[in-house]
Amino acid sequence: MASEIGHRSFAPPKASLRLKTWRVCNAVMAVFTGICAVLQHNDPDPELWMPLYGLASLLCLAIATSPTFQGSIWWRVLVVLEMVYCLAIATYTIMYISEETRAIPHGPNPLHYEESREVLGILVVMFWLAGCLFYIPERLDESTSRQRETLVIILICSLSLLPLILWLICMVGVFSDSISYCRHMCSGNKG
Repeated sequence: MASEIGHRSFAPPKASLRLKTWRVCNAVMAVFTGICAVLQHNDPDPELWMPLYGLASLLCLAIATSPTFQGSIWWRVLVVLEMVYCLAIATYTIMYISEETRAIPHGPNPLHYEESREVLGILVVMFWLAGCLFYIPERLDESTSRQRETLVIILICSLSLLPLILWLICMVGVFSDSISYCRHMCSGNKG
């Protein structure tokens, strides 16, 4: 019994694995968004992008270091403000891309434009933070089926690794010249 002197009560291994996985995935996303924030110093408008990725990195780092932050009202308010900021930047960027490509009938692949890739980065941040708002491992009860929990863990791990994998594919020399939009990513050219 947990109330007996000298005995400790432990969380069930399932909850422990769930929490560890969640923390590791948030650490991966903190590193990814942190790298994105640092790389934005070369961008023509770093004042827009560095705070976007920097705050996302700090929010993920907070969960990775102490998942109790996720339940804090201040953490949740910061996530909502970050998502509003992301939405505003995405809207502006999409309008800009539309204006730039309006004259080009059946224009080039939108990923040839840096702004389109920036919108994809915003979407990664927004989807991850939305997941952080709604997925709190401690709130899952024991009635959660093993299959559902496994599916959630696989999905979380995949979502946290996908941006890094795609980014590495475009940055590694083997693929950077063979995938058309990767050439533009590495050179920074538009269209």
